[in-house]
Amino acid sequence: MKDLKLVQVLSKFSKTEMRKFQDFIDAPFFNKNENICLLNKIITKQHPNFSDPSFSKESVYLEIPVKLTM
Repeated sequence: MKDLKLVQVLSKFSKTEMRKFQDFIDAPFFNKNENICLLNKIITKQHPNFSDPSFSKESVYLEIPVKLTM
């Protein structure tokens, strides 16, 4: 996951910047998708190193509930 542009950018954020980014993502005015909020919380747990070997696209995908629409 360290190779993803998003992770590379977020690794440069300070703790204060990450907290403000979290507030921005959680604001219903800017974001109405609950899965994006959850994704951001998962990613934020790994900040600043993102070095946990279990942190992968697959593990993140498994943590986000998928809503099937038919």
